[in-house]
Amino acid sequence: MRTLTLVFVLIAASAALDDTADDAPTPLYVRLNDTRVACICQQELASKNVRCRLLEAKNSSAVGFDCKELPFKIISSLSIDCGNFTLSSEIDLHEMTFRHEHFYPPYHVELIGCRIHFDLLSFGQLIHENVSTHESVELAMFGPIKPRLAAQYTERLEYNTSSFKPSSCKLMSLVLRSCIVVYFPIYLNMKCFNLVNMQLIDTPLNVISVSNMVGAMSLQQFTVSHSNLTEAAENIYDIVLDSLNHYLDDAIANGTVPLRNETDWLVRLKKQYGRFTWQKMLFKASDESTTGGGFTFSFAKRRIRDESAESEKWELIPSQLATLNFSYNRLTKIPNLVSLLGNLRELDLSHNEISSLYDYDMCWPPSYELARCYWFRGPKDSLRKLDLSYNRIPFIGVVSPWFEVNLQYLDLSHNGSSL
Repeated sequence: MRTLTLVFVLIAASAALDDTADDAPTPLYVRLNDTRVACICQQELASKNVRCRLLEAKNSSAVGFDCKELPFKIISSLSIDCGNFTLSSEIDLHEMTFRHEHFYPPYHVELIGCRIHFDLLSFGQLIHENVSTHESVELAMFGPIKPRLAAQYTERLEYNTSSFKPSSCKLMSLVLRSCIVVYFPIYLNMKCFNLVNMQLIDTPLNVISVSNMVGAMSLQQFTVSHSNLTEAAENIYDIVLDSLNHYLDDAIANGTVPLRNETDWLVRLKKQYGRFTWQKMLFKASDESTTGGGFTFSFAKRRIRDESAESEKWELIPSQLATLNFSYNRLTKIPNLVSLLGNLRELDLSHNEISSLYDYDMCWPPSYELARCYWFRGPKDSLRKLDLSYNRIPFIGVVSPWFEVNLQYLDLSHNGSSL
């Protein structure tokens, strides 16, 4: 039997079983809980774009077709406006991930003013679809492009490849605008391999956890704006450093990790200082080491195991996130997770409450003059556009340590900053 195991570190890329049986139930995208409400759709002329809206049933004589017919339509772009009937309906995103001989899930979805049904957007649903799950800590590469040590937080999913059909979900982009969304729809990221763009605009979300970011790392564009976001995976370094400590402890005590010139500088530092408690210890060692050089974080690895051949293959999976938009929120600092996004090209943190560009943990040695401090580390080579306008930043400080920065656009306007 051939088995595929995906190990996730702030990334999601799995799938559930297709609903391929002949007696498969018809998916229901819109659930109405009020008989006085109807859902009517219209298809744009000469296109596969469909717009739906909720309205009073007595006005349902409007030209169009019922939302119940959506699964039978070949749709490129689907927009559903719940209008004033948010509490009279629920949208089941999970139903949009199934493909059957007669059912065709949409490619692009925009929901406006809707309530999202969450029961099926969890790891529990994966179990329901015969996908076993468990959480673990996987320890692998930690370092720059060339092999080094790594620490990874993982969420692992295993399934039989004979039943695995990634073509089930066609979703490429999802926009939730003014919707009641309390939990991050991580399930979609795990099942929908083609999903590259997710936007959550004007939602009640105030915290994005590390588990939430598992899904976002597989995206190319991720937006949470015009919301109440105050934290974004703030404990991410704790998880990474804890995993790295365990990894190095094992390397030192048992010799299970072959030490090379590229890695022994970390081991020596571990022996000298004990546990890594701040990321600045790693940054300092990286900057001062003649053999260590710089480093980045590896977010995930994929294992393909062929039991019949008694062989397996590992493949590292970097973060795909290129555009991150956390504008119009209540962030008070540049999120730690930004330092781990090695492929990030555009970062929008405008219209927040950020009061400082610097974090004590990003300065080594501690300096009141901020002469050796970074705003953040990870994407300094890849980042091209940074928008920090409309915040509360009083001064910029010394920018000279950013000698490798490749920024093409930097906006610090409307901060009262002095250069």
